[in-house]
Amino acid sequence: MLLIGNYKTFIEKYNKEVFSIVYIFLLIHFFWGTTMIQIHLPRCYTWICLVVLLGYIIGKILVEPNRKYLIIMATIVAPFIISGLLSGYHELMYVGLLIAAAKDIPIDRILKDYLMVCIPFLLITILGSQIGIVENLIYPSLYRGNRIAYGFLSPTDFCAHVLFIILVLFSVIKKKNYWKMALISVLIAAFLYFRCDGRTTVASLLIFLTGIAICYIIKKWVGLNKRIEWLLVDICESFIVIASFVLGWLYQLNNKYIIGLNDVLSDRLKYIAQTMSTYNIKLWGQYIEEHGKKVLGTNCERFEDFPILTKFIDAQDNLSIQVHPDNEYALKNEGQYGKTEMWYVVDAEEGACLYHGFNREISKDEFAKRIEEDTLLEVLNKVPVHKGDVFFIEAGTIHAIGKGLIIAEIQQNSNVTYRVYDYGRVGKDGKKRELHIEKAVAVTNCAPAKKDDSHYPHIADCDYFTVDKLNLDGTTFNKLEGTVSEKSFLSILVLDGEGTITSNGESVSYKKGDSIFLTAGSGEYSIEGVCDALLTTIRE
Repeated sequence: MLLIGNYKTFIEKYNKEVFSIVYIFLLIHFFWGTTMIQIHLPRCYTWICLVVLLGYIIGKILVEPNRKYLIIMATIVAPFIISGLLSGYHELMYVGLLIAAAKDIPIDRILKDYLMVCIPFLLITILGSQIGIVENLIYPSLYRGNRIAYGFLSPTDFCAHVLFIILVLFSVIKKKNYWKMALISVLIAAFLYFRCDGRTTVASLLIFLTGIAICYIIKKWVGLNKRIEWLLVDICESFIVIASFVLGWLYQLNNKYIIGLNDVLSDRLKYIAQTMSTYNIKLWGQYIEEHGKKVLGTNCERFEDFPILTKFIDAQDNLSIQVHPDNEYALKNEGQYGKTEMWYVVDAEEGACLYHGFNREISKDEFAKRIEEDTLLEVLNKVPVHKGDVFFIEAGTIHAIGKGLIIAEIQQNSNVTYRVYDYGRVGKDGKKRELHIEKAVAVTNCAPAKKDDSHYPHIADCDYFTVDKLNLDGTTFNKLEGTVSEKSFLSILVLDGEGTITSNGESVSYKKGDSIFLTAGSGEYSIEGVCDALLTTIRE
């Protein structure tokens, strides 16, 4: 009892301090996880925070037993804990517990602790990315050049941190400084828009600033007490939720204005529409479950799963040297299919290269020895690359994409990859990435890659996919008409341009980076506009 009494006294006396310590430590953990900073906290770090947080909450209950507080805490915390356990995203549990622990903690203290952690870490990460001690990832934008991440895992993470910091600053600064802060925020918004393509962040920030301006005008000319102010906040929050559902519904109707807004908001409305729709618009796996494999076509009956994967690869650095097994080896050793793939070079920096096969035939023993001695690159076929080049990568062909290339890849639906060489790089855990030397030696064809011209008139043709290149120049050739038979689906990967695709009396717009799927047996279709695209089907 004495121990409990002392514990209650301790919690009562150092209530705010204990909360701040746990809160700051968790903030550091959450923030660190969104950056490229190569410093690794021990695994027990978050569990210690969890134990301390639970102990702190129990202490608060002992200090002031309150049935209402217990009910509210359980109502708030339970969904976070359940969601965290079911999803595997355990950070959700900490969020719920922090909300419960924040009882009686002044909001100003919580906000100042947040700024004390996040502003220095943000500046350190940005500075590190600019002087080269933190990796600065750059992503291609479909709309304006490149998106710079400034030392974070993605530009979206960077923009989100900046947005949250600005919102918190507005909460703690004096109201007379609102206009100065608003001007600074507009300048920051412009920076995020042009350097990071952070359109959703910028839109959120501008809406927030507009709301502040409206509240100021109403308060100045009409009068606004605290109760009405909070009522307006509630109305705005409700409006945003309702508007999201309405816009998602309108997106399903292919309203051109809503589709344009969806583009501005980086497909957010499309995701809402997908979530809302249970029957009409499905995610891919659900679509096949509902309609059956007939949507793939009779030529796909020999495949257990959807036969291909399509992707864009933006190589900001040299990717690892690797090889894929054929079906026989992969099914026997990995329990899934092997991988044959093709590359179409969407864009290439001057001097860009890739590796494709060997420059001469070597033995398996020499292959293994060169991997061990770090001389493998000497016998690989290094190929200069230009925009529009096509490479067919048959299973067993050693290959790697070089720095400065954007590649459109069509491949067998398989994830079996054997890494052979990785330039000595290390992962976020500080360890070199795993190599699969024994398996790679077993499956690699240790000879120059075949120069196969038999794909004509296609740019790639094999048992797993047939790929054709479409070019609509807008003048001599601005429309393609065709028919999707019962034999195979048609996959359309848009490399550049924009226009309209019509099928079954329904028209949808497309732009650079879009992927469109027309089901087998859907009949006549047309593609109009100005574009470069890859058309993929499955042959018999």
